[in-house]
This record gives sequence, C-alpha cells and structure tokens, in this order.
Amino acid sequence: MGKVKQAIEEVKEEIGTIVFDNGGEIELEEVKAILQNKYFFNDNSNPYLINDEVVKQVYEDIVEEYQSN
Repeated sequence: MGKVKQAIEEVKEEIGTIVFDNGGEIELEEVKAILQNKYFFNDNSNPYLINDEVVKQVYEDIVEEYQSN
C-alpha cells in the first residue's frame, strides 16, 4: 500500500473511532479539533489528520455508513 493511501486509511480509522465512540452524534468541527490536537500534541507524522478536504470527505462517508447500519 502506498504511503498516501496508508495515511488516509489511518485518518479513516481515527474518524471512525471518534464517530462510533460518540454514537454518531458528533459534529465535523469537533472531529477536526480532536484530530488537530492529536496531530499537534501526539503524532505529527500524518498531515492528512489536519487536511480539511480529506477530513470532511472521510467524516461524511463514516457518518453515512454509521447511519445506514
């Protein structure tokens, strides 16, 4: 798997965990804040954690998946 694809998969895992842990009841801005804190304070090896376009798209996909289950 390429580095970019792997980095985006990590973003999907992070957002999926956040959304599912909050019962699907979390706003995009809250998710962004959590990811920014993780990036700046813990793990700054994945710049996609703070990429607005990637985070928004993945968030929408995860919420849609959560709501369809």
